Amino acid sequence: MLFPGIKTLGISILVMLVTSLLGILLIQDVLMLSIVSFLFTYSLNGYIAAMLYHKYPYFLAYMTSFFLIIMNLLFAQFVVGLDVFLNPNIIFYSLLVGTLTSLLGAYVNILFKKRRAAHA
Repeated sequence: MLFPGIKTLGISILVMLVTSLLGILLIQDVLMLSIVSFLFTYSLNGYIAAMLYHKYPYFLAYMTSFFLIIMNLLFAQFVVGLDVFLNPNIIFYSLLVGTLTSLLGAYVNILFKKRRAAHA
């Protein structure tokens, strides 16, 4: 079986690409597009991490979101040309908000599982 983190990252990257491409067509505001894409991608990342890895779901959600954030920062630095590594506040808030959103997605999945088990 493939490590669940690689599956989670693959699904999250595909979702990020699809939401960004659809958002370009549907949402004309770039700020709103980036917020919607960010929230949907990272919360789904946490949700899928908790769904695929039952033993340590929060750890997988944290590590995959951390990897996605680092990939996004490197993309912004080297492909887009933004100097994101000059300002430590950008890195701090990217890591903080990204991992918290992913952990909230994992928490929601675990809550759904507990409620389903309680009503079954």
